[in-house]
Amino acid sequence: MNKREILAWSFYDWANSAYATVILTFIIAPYFTQSVAPNVIAGTEAWGYAMAIAGLCVAILSPPLSIYAELRGLQTNMLIGFSTLAILSCSMLWWVKPQPTYQMWALTWLVVGTIGYETAIVFYNGLLRHLAPKHYLGRVSGWAWGLGYLGGLTCLGLSLTLFIQTQSSWPILDRTQAQHIRILGPFVALWFTVFALPLWWVLYRRKTPLPQLRITFKEMWQSLRTNLSEHHILLFLLARMLYTDGLNTLFMFGGIIAAGTFGLNTQQILLFGIGMNLTAGLGAFTFGWLDDHIGARKTILLSLTGLIGFTGWIFFISDTRLFVILAMCLGIFVGPVQAASRSYLARLAPAEKQHEWFGLYAMSGRITAFLGPWLFAVFTAKFASQRAGVLAIICLWLLGGLILWRHGIASDRLKQQAR
Repeated sequence: MNKREILAWSFYDWANSAYATVILTFIIAPYFTQSVAPNVIAGTEAWGYAMAIAGLCVAILSPPLSIYAELRGLQTNMLIGFSTLAILSCSMLWWVKPQPTYQMWALTWLVVGTIGYETAIVFYNGLLRHLAPKHYLGRVSGWAWGLGYLGGLTCLGLSLTLFIQTQSSWPILDRTQAQHIRILGPFVALWFTVFALPLWWVLYRRKTPLPQLRITFKEMWQSLRTNLSEHHILLFLLARMLYTDGLNTLFMFGGIIAAGTFGLNTQQILLFGIGMNLTAGLGAFTFGWLDDHIGARKTILLSLTGLIGFTGWIFFISDTRLFVILAMCLGIFVGPVQAASRSYLARLAPAEKQHEWFGLYAMSGRITAFLGPWLFAVFTAKFASQRAGVLAIICLWLLGGLILWRHGIASDRLKQQAR
């Protein structure tokens, strides 16, 4: 196990977490819905449709690109290229002034940046099986997710202390034009670049290059069709597709809900985001050990139960303090779902089919990435309430959990038959 490579790989989670926390969830998203859009409901709907478009593009692009990268050994180039696309898009958000005329500019760069961010993660996740020993997959995956949440926490903390709260230190920033918030786009771009560099450097300097597949596109697709005929694999991929879509939707609209439904201001949302990242990081670190001891599937089901329970409780409350407390508890279960899903497939995949299975894994995580944001936007617009959109998230988690439970039954039967 090369500790330097694993550390560099884990720090990419620290790097890209700034995009998820600052841009998609806690600062830019509420800023768009409350200051750029004509009103909160219209802004939430527009944000949801934009994220749906980005998710659809990722679903179309990532499967063929991941296959092509595996065939040609271009995983590193794809990772850097799409990361750069996300970084460039962050920089463009500086020009989003608090006026409705800047809606389209903001949404365009949001779509482009999210495509870059999400597609880069496809290639990043695929590196886990090359860098970590099989018996450490759960812990390495969990540690990386935990480090990512701590990175998001740190970035939010710096955003709060350097720009949101501080007035005298940055007299050049015009607060009437929200420049103290808009500057966070370039700040995230800088953060992403600096902390992604170690992984990019390690991959280019690696003594053992990432492997290339020695098969043709035709052979790859034939093998993929064969794998899709296996019922228990389809169940896992379908389950992951649904509950991951619910998680992604929670990330996209968490800050928007905190501002629009519970009335948190920008500074309060930042503190809220710091707390959420802290509990999520602790959950990912802790459940990484649990993953290696009780199994990834049980870890995922346990975490989904926690997510559904606390989110359902939040749906019925109106007290802001109780909302914050429940959200902190909910955060504990966010990281383990993602980390355990990644390690679960890494354990399941046979050595000779790892590329194919991770290609399907990438596809399952992106093919309906538009569904959650679209449902959230539709429910919010139809009932003129963000609470209605929360029901879409709960339903996705519930369906995903039930299918994963059914997948466990199918897997156990296969094991019994093999014996």
